[in-house]
Amino acid sequence: MGLLLATTNAYIEVVTSAAQALHTHADIINSSSSGQTVATQNEIISTATTTTIVSSPSSGNVSNIKQLSLYNAGSGNNTVTVEHYDGTTTVTLRSPVLLPGYSLTYEEGQGWYVETASGQILNAVANGAVNMVTSSSALVPTSTSSFVMGGMGALITPAKSGNIQATLAGYLTSSVATVDEGIILQLAYASGASGPSYQAAATGTVIGKATEYSVPTTAGAAVDVRVPVCQPALVTGLQVGTSYWFDFQMEGITAEDVSLNNAVLILTEY
Repeated sequence: MGLLLATTNAYIEVVTSAAQALHTHADIINSSSSGQTVATQNEIISTATTTTIVSSPSSGNVSNIKQLSLYNAGSGNNTVTVEHYDGTTTVTLRSPVLLPGYSLTYEEGQGWYVETASGQILNAVANGAVNMVTSSSALVPTSTSSFVMGGMGALITPAKSGNIQATLAGYLTSSVATVDEGIILQLAYASGASGPSYQAAATGTVIGKATEYSVPTTAGAAVDVRVPVCQPALVTGLQVGTSYWFDFQMEGITAEDVSLNNAVLILTEY
């Protein structure tokens, strides 16, 4: 069942925060004792205001909203607060920040989701942003005294809370079987539309703790070395609608004989 309007005073409205063009569309089935009829409703909103986007049903009818779409056709960000009024009480259903070209959609059977201008569905963690970047290369530190960048260049634009969990995963290999040979890893981020290049000098704000991953005492030969890597970190309070890059910094422990392989960097807004 979709969103219902069960009384002649009930309706769906949206509160817009900015004077940006917002296009809304609703697909509706109206049911009464005499049968069902199909209806649609379109609205174009260009100011910061409150607008009814699904009108109240007529007497004797119940409106079942099968799909509701709100598209930011403007050039700036717009916080769209979708509210349901049942004739007595107004409640908020969703209130995301829509970037230019982004849309908020409700579909019966699927629920709510945000779609980016490029078609990426952001339905994880209350319409938060997500991204995952992988590398098939062996990523190698260049020094045992200074950090360099991994060059992952994972980008994310917070859409809801500005709180991001970053997780780096992969496995360590070594060209030698020397015990305690390894790598030090730490995550970093900064605002921007692109990240630093591979093995560039360390930059960005470091988050989480620097962690050592090293060859265990049980390693018999270099070919046997496979040390799993899982490096999580959290950052809060990032600016919604601003692009950020995330990457990791790496440094050798006693030599540069190690590499991070099959690296995956996952970003999730929560």
